[in-house]
Amino acid sequence: MNQLNNSSRPLQDRMHNKRVGRELAMQYLFQCALTEEKFSLASWNTFLEQANEEHNLGTNRYGRKCREYAEKLIEVCVSDAERIEDTIKNVARNWSPERISAVDYCILKVAIAEMLNFADVPPVVSIDEAVAITRDYSDERACDFVNGILNAVKSTLNRPEREGVKA
Repeated sequence: MNQLNNSSRPLQDRMHNKRVGRELAMQYLFQCALTEEKFSLASWNTFLEQANEEHNLGTNRYGRKCREYAEKLIEVCVSDAERIEDTIKNVARNWSPERISAVDYCILKVAIAEMLNFADVPPVVSIDEAVAITRDYSDERACDFVNGILNAVKSTLNRPEREGVKA
């Protein structure tokens, strides 16, 4: 996780709890990609202990909300992995997954999981957040790539791009 920490400030000083949840989910997926480890409750809990300590999330409502959103995203990334990966392959036709950097691929997975499964989050919010996270953890060229892929995914959705659908 230290490889991806770009700030010494606690996350709660920087952003909304859903944003932190997205970053935590991406970081955990990145860790799994680097270690070639599959999701397990034990590794998730170990990751969260590290994240809590490193980012001083604490046991308050803010920290709890960050972890809860990250857990929802991870759950969907794991349970819907095949659909998410197929979506990436279908819209990134000229890019095999091996050509996409691990961090960018993890950002895409989290954003696509959110776009496909969280109807209350407008697709443009998922895209904006993913691009901002890419800017923090990758580079400007990657921002354009992530934005392009996610806009292609957005165009396949059958819902408003700027509104969340009430459950």
